Amino acid sequence: TSAEGQATTRTASAGITSTAGRAPPRAQLHKAGAFVSRKTIAAAVLAATARLARRGVLVKGGAALERLARADTFAFDKTGTLTEGRPELGERIALAGFRADDVLRLAAAAERPSEHPLARLLVQQAGALGMTLPDVADFQAQPGAGIASRLRLEDGERDVLVGNLRLFRERAIPVPPEAEQAIEGLDAAGQTALLVALAGQVIGVIGARDRVRREAHDVIHDLKHLGLKDLTILTGDRPAPARAVAKKVHIKNFEAELTPAGKAEWVERRRHEGRIVAMVGDGINDAPALALADVGIAVAAAGADVSAEAGSVVLLGEPLEPLPEAIALARRAVRIIRQNILVFAFGLNSVAIVLAGLRVLGPVAAAVFHQIGSLLVLLNAMRLLGFEGNSKLARVLGGLATICRRCWPTDPVGWSWEHRRALLRGGVVAGVLLYVGSGIVIVGPEQVGVLRRWGRYEAPLLRPGLHVRLPFPWESVTKVEPETVRVARIGLAGPAAEKVGPIAWSATHGARRDESALFFTGDENLVELSGVVEYRYTEAGVPGLLFGVARVEEGVSAAAEGVFREAVGCAPLETILVDRRREFEAEIERRLRARLAATGLVVAVDRVRVIDAHPPREVVPAYRDVSAAASDVERLKNDAEAFAAERHWSALAEAQGRRDAASATRDSLRYRAEGESKAFSARQSAHAARPDLTEFRLLWNTLATTYAGRPKLILDPRAAGRRHIWLADPERLGLGQVLAPEMPATGPEPED
Repeated sequence: TSAEGQATTRTASAGITSTAGRAPPRAQLHKAGAFVSRKTIAAAVLAATARLARRGVLVKGGAALERLARADTFAFDKTGTLTEGRPELGERIALAGFRADDVLRLAAAAERPSEHPLARLLVQQAGALGMTLPDVADFQAQPGAGIASRLRLEDGERDVLVGNLRLFRERAIPVPPEAEQAIEGLDAAGQTALLVALAGQVIGVIGARDRVRREAHDVIHDLKHLGLKDLTILTGDRPAPARAVAKKVHIKNFEAELTPAGKAEWVERRRHEGRIVAMVGDGINDAPALALADVGIAVAAAGADVSAEAGSVVLLGEPLEPLPEAIALARRAVRIIRQNILVFAFGLNSVAIVLAGLRVLGPVAAAVFHQIGSLLVLLNAMRLLGFEGNSKLARVLGGLATICRRCWPTDPVGWSWEHRRALLRGGVVAGVLLYVGSGIVIVGPEQVGVLRRWGRYEAPLLRPGLHVRLPFPWESVTKVEPETVRVARIGLAGPAAEKVGPIAWSATHGARRDESALFFTGDENLVELSGVVEYRYTEAGVPGLLFGVARVEEGVSAAAEGVFREAVGCAPLETILVDRRREFEAEIERRLRARLAATGLVVAVDRVRVIDAHPPREVVPAYRDVSAAASDVERLKNDAEAFAAERHWSALAEAQGRRDAASATRDSLRYRAEGESKAFSARQSAHAARPDLTEFRLLWNTLATTYAGRPKLILDPRAAGRRHIWLADPERLGLGQVLAPEMPATGPEPED
C-alpha cells in the first residue's frame, strides 16, 4: 500500500479517525451518531422549555413536549380548570323541620377536614356567620362524590353525609321528592347541588355557583384554530351545570357525574381508540386521569403538590392562557428537531463525509465543517426563543438575519437566468464529482465486499475499510456480513412468527399456530413443534450464494423444514417431548448440514434448537387425562408396593420374634436340665462318698422345706436339768441375728 493510501483521514460527521485497512469500530460509529442526535434534539428542547418557562409553563422533559405536539384529543376538568375554582354560596334549602343555618353548620363541620374548594367555601361561610362548628370524630372523603363524617353533637355522635345525588343513591339513603325538586331547581339555575343528610335522613340542599374563567372561551377558540376539534369536559357534577359551562366555552361534548376512576377510564378508552389524549385538570380529583393520559396538563392554582406529581406539563400563573401558545410552540419545536436531524445531522454531515472521502477536506477543514454544523443546529434551535427582548444576543442575531436577507436575491428566477452558464458549469462539475464519487466504497467492520466487474465476480473479497473502485457500470460492490447469525424458523411462518411465542406444556393453548407446525412422529402421533436454525454465511461461499443461488433464506428454511419433518417422522413422541431432546437436536443438525452440502448451499450451521414441542391443541385435554391416569396408576402401584412391603416386613418381624422366643425357651429348658443333671450327679457322688452325712443333710433339707414358715423349737439333748422358755421378741432383745434365718422373730407360744 502506498504511503498516501496509509495516510490518516478524518470524517467530518463525527470526528472519527480511521487508518487505511482498518475501519473504526461500530460502537464508535453508534456513539458518534447518538451524540449528534442528542445534540440536535437537546438544543431545540432546551430552547422550547426555556421559552415556555417564561410563560409560566413547566414541561417535564422532551418526551412530554413531543406528545403535546401530537395530541389530538383534549379533556378538561370543570371545577378549578374551566371555572375559577372559587365557588360562591347559592341557595340553601332546609328540609325535615331543620333551619337553613343548621344545614349550613352541619355541612361546614363535616367538610372542615376536606381540601375541596366547595368544602372551603362552606367552612368560610359558616365562619363569616359566626357559627360554632362541632368537632369531627371521623372523616372519610369520597373523591368526586362528597364526604362522610361523624360529628360530636350535644346528643352524642351522629353521622353526616354531604355530597351529590349519586353518592346518596350509592349509600341507599332515600331522597324525598322535595329534595329532588330542589335539585332540579338548582340545576336550572346552573348551581351545583350538595345534599346534606343527618343520621341517614336528608335535612337540606345547598347550592354553589362557580364562575367560568374569563380566558376560557378565548383559549378554547384558539385551540380550535390549531386544528383541535375533539374537546370534552369531564366532571363529577350533574349534567345541567356541566351543560351550562360547556355552552359558555363553546365545547359540544361533556361527560357528567364521573368519579376519578371514571375519568381515568374515559382517557384509557380514547387511548385504545388510537387517540393522543391530553388531560387538563387541577389535580385534586383528576390525578388518575392526569397520570394515565398521554399528556397530563396540571393547573397548579389549586392542589399544586398533586398537580406537580401527576402532570407532565404544569401551568402556573394564569392557568389556561398559555395553553394554545404551548401547543403551537411544541409543534414548532418538533419541526425544528426534524430539521436539525435531517438537514444538519444527516444532510450536512453526509456532504462532509463525501468530501472527506474525496480528500477535498483535510482534518482541520473537516473539524471546522463539523463545528459549523453544530453552530447551525444551535442557531436553528434558538429560533424558538423568538428573539424577543433587547438583549445583545438578540440584536446580534437580528443583524445576522438582516444580512442574510440582503444577500438572498429578491428575484431568484431572474438571478438564475443571469448566471445560467455558471450554474450549468457548476451543475456539470457536481454531477461528475458525484458520479466519480459513487465508486468510493466503505466496507464496514463486520462486512466484506464482493466485487463484480461488468457483472462478473472478481476475487478477492474486499476487506473492511475505504476502497476506491470504478463507478457503475464498470464495477459494482455488494456488501455482505458473513458473520451475522441468521435464523430460519420452523413451524412459525409469516405473522405467527412474530405474534406467537413459546408455549409451555402445562399452559392452556388458546392460540392456533400455523399449520406448518404440525408434524407426524415415528409412532404415528401428531405433535405441534417449532424450532429455529441459526446459520451464517462463510466467506468462501459468499460469491456462490450471492450469484449462484436465488433466495438463500427461503432455501435454508425449506431444507430445515424437510430435515425437521424427516427427523420427527423417525422419532417417537416421548423422545421429542420428554427425554433425549439434545440428541434429537444434534441429529437434526447433522442431517441439515448434509442436506445443505448436497444442495450447494454453503452456509455454516451454528445451532439447531427446538423451541416448543407439545401435542396439538385439540388433543391436549386428552393427553392431560392420559397423563393424569398414568400418574394415578403409578401412585396406586407405589401405594400397593409400599403396603406389600409393610406387610412383608411386619410378618417377617413377627416370625423372627417367635423364633427368638422359641430359641430362648429352648436354651432355658436345656440349661435347666443340664443344671439339674449336674446337681443330681453331684448329690449321687456325695452320697456314694459319705452316705450318713448325705442322708443327714437331705433330712434337714426336707425338714426345712416341710416346716418352712412354721414355729420350731430346737432342744439340745446335751443340756440336762430344768428348762426355761422365754417368750420375748428377739428383735427387742437384740437376738435377731442369732436366730436362724428361717425362724420367725415372733410367733405363738410354743408347746412344752
